[in-house]
Amino acid sequence: MFEYPELIKCWYESGHAIVNGMIFKTGYRDVDYSDFIWTYFDSVDLTKEKPGSDKRRPQLNQIGNEDSLFCWVKNNWNGNWIQPNEFELTDRQEGWLYCGDGAGEKADFIHAVKHKEHTLISLIHVKAAKSNSSKRKVSVGVHDIVLNQAIKNVKYCTRKDLHEALDERIAISHKKYCWKDGKAAEASKFLDYLNSIKNNKYTKSRVIVIQPHTQKSIYENAKGSNIRNQLDVLLISAENAIHSTGANFHIFGIHD
Repeated sequence: MFEYPELIKCWYESGHAIVNGMIFKTGYRDVDYSDFIWTYFDSVDLTKEKPGSDKRRPQLNQIGNEDSLFCWVKNNWNGNWIQPNEFELTDRQEGWLYCGDGAGEKADFIHAVKHKEHTLISLIHVKAAKSNSSKRKVSVGVHDIVLNQAIKNVKYCTRKDLHEALDERIAISHKKYCWKDGKAAEASKFLDYLNSIKNNKYTKSRVIVIQPHTQKSIYENAKGSNIRNQLDVLLISAENAIHSTGANFHIFGIHD
């Protein structure tokens, strides 16, 4: 591993970091992110991202039947909101939910729903927590990979690019899992729906990151610390990059 130092990333509570084979200490402006959406992950193993006991070969056909975060999305995701404070969990799903997991994925899930006069398209990126412990601390590292994935794939927030990318993936895939209003549906029907969406001011795209490692009480109590400052800078940088494409950015943590 040490033959490739650019692969190593570490952040320390002192404010030092190792990135791209270099060590440095960052100076911070007084910036607070403070825009987490805090929600509940009851009966979920926060360290289990996908269903199945083998992380290398997840059992995607069990999405919705276990205690993984993928199952939480399938069973609880609600896209019917514009402002973050309007979000609430639901057990009566509405709209289309497509699982894009796999090599070359654009997001772990893509959700599309008509809400009032808006059509809302959400690219949902899911990352497991490092621990289930209620004492786990704020961590920059657990956010870095998933935020980079979200930024890398933000171009697929446009309906046309998303449709073309998914069309290619579905054509070569044995099985892609998809649901309409909570019930199993053909992925090709989701493509038809995407193709029918008109790009106008009522079509809104957003990038969603679900990372329950971050607990509300721990995060708020860490205000002013170097590690909280590091995370806030990372989140604000991601938000700015995603906003520059016209999409909105929202990150979910756990309400404790």
